[in-house]
Amino acid sequence: MDNLKILVLCLLPIVVFSQDAQFISHPVDTLVKVGNEVIFDCVLENVGGGAVSWLKGEEDLYRGIATIPDLYESDAFKECCELTGDTASGDFSMKIKSAKYEDAAAWKCKYSGGGVIFEEHGSLSVLDDLDCSVEDGTQNEGLYQVIEGNTKKLNCLSDGAPPGSLTWIRDGVDSESTGDSPLVWEPTFADADSNLVYDCELRHETLAEPISCENTISFDVQYKPVIKVDINPENKDGKVLEGKSFSADCMVVRAKPPIEGSGPTWSTTVEGADVGDSSSLNMPAVLRSQAGDYVCSAENVFFDGSTGKSEETVTLEVQYPPVLSLPQNYTFKVGDAVSINCSEKVTEANPPVSEFTWKRHNDVFQTGEVLTIDAITREDHGRFTCEAKSVFYDGSEDKAESNTEFVVQYKPDAKTPAVVALKEGESRDVVCNVEADPAPSTVKWIKLPGTDALSETETLTLTDVTLDDAGEYRCEASNTFYDGEVATNDEDNGISQVVVQFMASATLNGPTVPVGEGDKNIVLNCSVESEPKPNSYKWEFVNKAGEMTVLTETSMMLDRGVASREHAGNYTCTATNTFYDGTMGKSSASIVVSVNYAPDIMDKDDNMVAAEIGSEAKLICKATAEPDPTFKWLNATGGEIKNKENKYTIEEKYEDGVFVYTLTISDVVEADYASYECNADNGIGMDNVKVELSPITAPGPPVDVNVKETHHSLTVTWKAGFNGGEKQTFIVKLENEKLTSERLSDTIEDDGRDVFTHTFTGLDPNVDYLISVVAKNTKGESEPSTQEVKTAVPPSAGKRGGSSSSTVVIAVVVVILLLIIILGIVILVLVRRKRSSSYNTQKGEQAPQRLDEEVPLNEPKENDKGVSEFALDENEKNKKNKGKGEEAQPLKGSEQTPEDDVKKESDAPEETKIEEPQDSDSKDKSPTEEKGKKTNDEVVYAELDHGKPKEDTATPVKEPTQYATIDFARTSQRPGQPTSL
Repeated sequence: MDNLKILVLCLLPIVVFSQDAQFISHPVDTLVKVGNEVIFDCVLENVGGGAVSWLKGEEDLYRGIATIPDLYESDAFKECCELTGDTASGDFSMKIKSAKYEDAAAWKCKYSGGGVIFEEHGSLSVLDDLDCSVEDGTQNEGLYQVIEGNTKKLNCLSDGAPPGSLTWIRDGVDSESTGDSPLVWEPTFADADSNLVYDCELRHETLAEPISCENTISFDVQYKPVIKVDINPENKDGKVLEGKSFSADCMVVRAKPPIEGSGPTWSTTVEGADVGDSSSLNMPAVLRSQAGDYVCSAENVFFDGSTGKSEETVTLEVQYPPVLSLPQNYTFKVGDAVSINCSEKVTEANPPVSEFTWKRHNDVFQTGEVLTIDAITREDHGRFTCEAKSVFYDGSEDKAESNTEFVVQYKPDAKTPAVVALKEGESRDVVCNVEADPAPSTVKWIKLPGTDALSETETLTLTDVTLDDAGEYRCEASNTFYDGEVATNDEDNGISQVVVQFMASATLNGPTVPVGEGDKNIVLNCSVESEPKPNSYKWEFVNKAGEMTVLTETSMMLDRGVASREHAGNYTCTATNTFYDGTMGKSSASIVVSVNYAPDIMDKDDNMVAAEIGSEAKLICKATAEPDPTFKWLNATGGEIKNKENKYTIEEKYEDGVFVYTLTISDVVEADYASYECNADNGIGMDNVKVELSPITAPGPPVDVNVKETHHSLTVTWKAGFNGGEKQTFIVKLENEKLTSERLSDTIEDDGRDVFTHTFTGLDPNVDYLISVVAKNTKGESEPSTQEVKTAVPPSAGKRGGSSSSTVVIAVVVVILLLIIILGIVILVLVRRKRSSSYNTQKGEQAPQRLDEEVPLNEPKENDKGVSEFALDENEKNKKNKGKGEEAQPLKGSEQTPEDDVKKESDAPEETKIEEPQDSDSKDKSPTEEKGKKTNDEVVYAELDHGKPKEDTATPVKEPTQYATIDFARTSQRPGQPTSL
């Protein structure tokens, strides 16, 4: 074997190699801990007969080819490494089984063959645990000692300078300290850092797990005493009401190391206060003079001899209610500004007053310390009270009140209606009510801007008013103050506006001559003189066809936009105003607007007419125009067709605003099948259309087919194509593209509408369907117009798919059907029990009380016709079924079995024949042994033959065979006992 390998190595230079060999994956830089395994990838494609080598640095350790992977392996390679891949497929990946420091080198995977040599390498770094230490650290029982708030330098050192990064970790959580070796971290320590584990890790993407410190580090953090002061719950935050007691306890919650001595002590700078020498502070019946700071302190000694001292200060605040005093009264005139600061009237208060409230006659007037009235009025006359309230620390309140009297004098104030509305010709009395302090001495009415008195009393009488009576009227009043000053009401006081209401005629302004289409805007203006002004305008438009439309415009101006033919017609403006009493006035005006435009022939797409040989053909040309157009019909050669000429008749009429020009061709012959042209001209312009006359054919396909989908329906719309010359119908079809058994169709008559619509309902959501619409007449069918569409996905289905809702619906339906079937079986059993009971009772026997009791089968109940009740009922049913063209079916339980026909009448006896469906010993055999036979718990059938005696003979007439269900699983039946039904 070794000789063969040597031969292969010698022949390698002459082997034909692939020229397309290349790396799929190759070695990469790798970091590993001593003793761990390392895998370097080396996977090539199109290796062919080329050789692959592994080198450590420049040392050749391995060489092989796809078919002979171990052509050459050095002893060093065999000791440290092994191949891990399938060389036959080009995988020469190599594993170092246990990394050593001397394995740190560049490992190369090299390919050579066919004069081509290429290689890839990855550097291997081999490391041991990291070296972690504390600079200037003092240990006690394995823990480094440090004082809270101080820092320590932590050093992390790795061998050499490997790839990857170092990270300091505190208690399993990465710190912000990350970098290359050596890595120094200087954290600040707190009490919570005691006994936490500090570690350093080297991480690299090629490491199976990080390399950490050989020994982790932990600290003993010492801190000064933590003091807690518990104040009596009644003295929240050091507050106390004057005359109440105050107490507080001071304690050391924790300290490292513990404090020395008996415990914390109290001190204060408040004169005359006695705090004692214990950790408790007790002050009975506190005075406001004892308010101030009280300090609790404690001290301990750290490992380095330094001390830690803590203090907790309690500020004692003594609270008491406010003191308030206001002047006896204040005097003002109307219009004076008032500003009174209640806080200036407070002499003492602790805490400060939190809320000031000003009251007028015990009702809140303003909140806030300053009472502000920009201009005092006569309504402000009377008693005002300032209330000062303090809220103490415990939520309790105390307040002080002080009253003062406001004296306010004012001139007359005349009260008159602001507006007096009358319709022309009405009469009215207007009354002036005057308020003044003191009372007014004179009152009179004048019409502004005059000064003459119309009345020297409080009442103004207006009679048969006209438009001249409209205007402003003023009630003037005077009084005299206590000091002799005479005052008159303000000039704008006591004013009444008399309004005389009316409605005059409306005027409608607009174009009075025809307007060319597209020339300019059509603007109409509705002018009305009225009082009050119109509150609504109604615009009505009647077009040339006599159709009336109420326009949406509601203002006095109507802008129809650029003139178009649709704007031609009669416009009416109706203005409406509302009088003071709710009655309404109306006025209307009208104008006719004409718009000239060139002829416009309608229905140009509907330009086909069909007629049979010998019949009559009508070619219709419709157009709108202003002024009236002149029409011409031209034949296929361009010659004008004259009315009453040969076989042609031309009729012209105007209806619904449309000019209709009809060419009638009588006794159509083959030569009449041609193209005819209709021309319309009115001097402004002209228009034409070609109409094709052809024989009656099958219709053209429907056009503009569109489908609108929902979750459970598809709505199809389409327009009719050419009907071929005959009345047509449409057949609209739906087919499930995957479930071809789901097909629906419907037929719709062409009734002349513009758009046809049909909706398919009860469909499943998210299903692909093919929609087709076909036109049909007596000549045949058109090509189908089709659309592929999918029903919508319900929103609730979301990304779960559209079938979930259908599945739920189907499941619910199945459950309901099962319940109905079970209910039907129960009812059937009860009905049969009732019939059996009735039958036995009439025969003088006791009816069975249970399903497993006996029911005689050979004694049918006879009715007055001598026929079994069961046979008669079923016979009547079979007669009805035969009358409907249906074949009577035998029953299985309550239903007839589909495989049996109704028996014909015979001479068989009336007794019931029961055939056992299995051997007597079959109940002892397994279902496997009895394969093909009925087991004990299966349902079988027994024929019930009811005979009907003839009137003149005892020979029975056999009725249709009936079937009864027999349950052979009932174990309570005794041998020889009749079978129960």
